[in-house]
Amino acid sequence: MNEIIERIVRTHAPESAGKRLSFIKLNTAGSPMRGKPKVLFLCFFNEEQFPAFCLKTVRSKGHNAVITEGFGVLQQLEKIAGGKNLFPRSIWQGEDDSIAWSIESAFAGRKPVAGDTTNIVDAYFDFARASLPRKRIANGEEVAKKLIADIDCSSEDKKALEALWKEVAIPEIILLPQHGDFTPDNILVAREGVHVVDCDRFLPEGVAGFDIFYFLVRTLQTKSDVTAYLQKYCEIVGMSRSFSAGDLLLWGLQDEVVKKESNFPFSLKNFTRWYQDLRSAKLIS
Repeated sequence: MNEIIERIVRTHAPESAGKRLSFIKLNTAGSPMRGKPKVLFLCFFNEEQFPAFCLKTVRSKGHNAVITEGFGVLQQLEKIAGGKNLFPRSIWQGEDDSIAWSIESAFAGRKPVAGDTTNIVDAYFDFARASLPRKRIANGEEVAKKLIADIDCSSEDKKALEALWKEVAIPEIILLPQHGDFTPDNILVAREGVHVVDCDRFLPEGVAGFDIFYFLVRTLQTKSDVTAYLQKYCEIVGMSRSFSAGDLLLWGLQDEVVKKESNFPFSLKNFTRWYQDLRSAKLIS
């Protein structure tokens, strides 16, 4: 396998010329049990401490779309981010013996700690600003209906979800590109800035606030901090109102649709508990 990887790197990554190569194999959290049998290899130059590239492939050509779609996501993010080093750089994508491969830049950094929240949020706000030319206003009720239709659950569960959004006012909303899995597990903090990886759940038109809310509730315990960051986000994306329970419900529905792609089963009981607990916490108005 190392011979194949080295041939791919030598052929498609000119920076590797004249350098000794070594590799470490990683299995992604979603493979193979969750329907995305993807394998990652970190490529190192001259036995350096940090990797130069990340190579991705799959175990069989029947899953080649996992690689091609993921590479396409990086290309979209590069256009949005405008050359900033927040997301990995797409280098090459193609096939070797009918199996799909891709090469992207690799980041060095550490996992976030509590003191990193402001820098991470600021980096994400830069991404939100860069996304603004792509924004559009959408009817919240139409989006709720579409999300519920996309969730893999029974007709009875769908009716229960519809009853939830009919209890709250869902105003017009903004749809913006969202990373889709903006969690501390996918964030690296380095001396030169913040990096975000694992972009396979990218949402070209996600419900505004989805990323930042999920990040904040996972990392902050103080209601005032969460609401302050959310209000700043509203100002950045040009929302003339504060987030409400209607947004919270939409974020939850959006998350269920995203998780479906990784074969996570839907549980109405768990969803309802999550929604009611966060409403009780009054992190949003």
